[in-house]
Amino acid sequence: MRLSKVFALVVCALSVTAVRAQVGVYLLATGQHMSSINYTDTLSTTTPQATGSGHISPLGFTGGVYYDFHTFGPIRVGADLRGGITSSQKSALGVENAAGGHVGTVLGGARGSLATHIGPVKVDPYVQVSFGLVQTNYGIYTPVANQGTNRLNNFGMTGYLGADVHLAPIASLRFEGGSGAVLAGSRPNSLSGQRYSVSSGAIPLQTFSIGIVFHGRPRTD
Repeated sequence: MRLSKVFALVVCALSVTAVRAQVGVYLLATGQHMSSINYTDTLSTTTPQATGSGHISPLGFTGGVYYDFHTFGPIRVGADLRGGITSSQKSALGVENAAGGHVGTVLGGARGSLATHIGPVKVDPYVQVSFGLVQTNYGIYTPVANQGTNRLNNFGMTGYLGADVHLAPIASLRFEGGSGAVLAGSRPNSLSGQRYSVSSGAIPLQTFSIGIVFHGRPRTD
């Protein structure tokens, strides 16, 4: 079943439960920028071996669900669960090659939002902190035949700042920016034949998104 059909079914199902509770689902167009990807050329004959630093800027989408379980006047506190997939043809080496750039995320966290108005328009700014799994090839590792994936699982954490601009009682336009990092580990043995090796450490990851949110009617304004 296509992802678009799955998302439509989820929206319909959650819309029923969201009539009274502040539950929402969203689908966002997403751009990411992973920078300061430091790597070593393992075929270099120099001492020390030649190194470099690159970046990738993959595009894709993010989908998720949130639940605001407590209200303090105009302030709501809740939880968020999201997943995203982005990719680019250009690798961190600055060229289009078999590596490309690929990032997949599954993150959960806490959020806080504020119900307010800008003139006649209802706007809900929010902040959020999420952490979880980030799967990526760093724009460095190329596909490995018969040896599994070239994408490694890492811990990642991102802080988000955004706003939901209400278009209708159950729909809003979302603008969101995020800044965080991926904790890169050492190259596993399954990728020992790769020419380049990504250095261990925190790699910055920025995220920018815009899309639609379907939510329940708020209990209070």
